[in-house]
Amino acid sequence: MILRRLTANFRKQDWTAVTVELVIVVLGVFIGLQVNNWNEARNDRALEHQYIQRLHEDFALSIKHAESNIPYMQAQFVLEGKMVDRLRECRLDAGQRADFAKGIFRLGRF
Repeated sequence: MILRRLTANFRKQDWTAVTVELVIVVLGVFIGLQVNNWNEARNDRALEHQYIQRLHEDFALSIKHAESNIPYMQAQFVLEGKMVDRLRECRLDAGQRADFAKGIFRLGRF
């Protein structure tokens, strides 16, 4: 319909009408693209919010797991300290063999 009116005005050489029709078409396309961009930006912000929420949950879970490992790591440190002490002294008493073996075993796991 717009194309038909544009063609008719062009044949009549009514340049004002042709210009107005072109401006209307260009503005309509521009407004449509702008609305589409706004919608995409809104969707991106919603997706960003979801990602941030998931990251927050992941970090909270990681912190919880790391905090639960602190006592284990402290026990590891004590056993490894005993093992290093035995190695420095180059001496292993009968009562220290179990701790030394645990230290070697756990160190091997790391």
